Amino acid sequence: MPITEEVLAELVQDTVAARRVVEQRIRDLESQIADLDRERDELLKEEEGHKLALARLFPHAASATSPSGESSGQSPLFPIDEDLSRISRTDAIEKAVHAINAAEGRPASPAEIEDYLSNHHRSDTRDQIGAALSYLRVSDRIQRVGRGQWAPLSNAAEEAS
Repeated sequence: MPITEEVLAELVQDTVAARRVVEQRIRDLESQIADLDRERDELLKEEEGHKLALARLFPHAASATSPSGESSGQSPLFPIDEDLSRISRTDAIEKAVHAINAAEGRPASPAEIEDYLSNHHRSDTRDQIGAALSYLRVSDRIQRVGRGQWAPLSNAAEEAS
């Protein structure tokens, strides 16, 4: 079959159409990359905010250093890689109250408990935390020492005075 002007024109049109499809796909991918870059930037800002909140709530965590001397951003008292998602909510909250009290030397607030739990792979709501704190109190496992202030039983008498 001889190559005619008609066949060449058709091949050119097919090539142009294919190029347009590829160019559109490239634009779509570039748009997705831009969206992912924006999402990454937002997550980095959110991470920085969480680090600042952690440093504000637990100042000793910001001063913890790794063996290389660099700041690890985590306290030896609060091993953030510890996964509390495998234990019951009440046990996790009781552990949070004890850890915060031991690290800070004062009772824990529900907001601090919520932050502690989220740093330890849990997503308990403030209502769930409040219910568990009430249960722990009536079970004589922790004590309320003031409005929104919770402490282990051993420290409750000291905090009340």
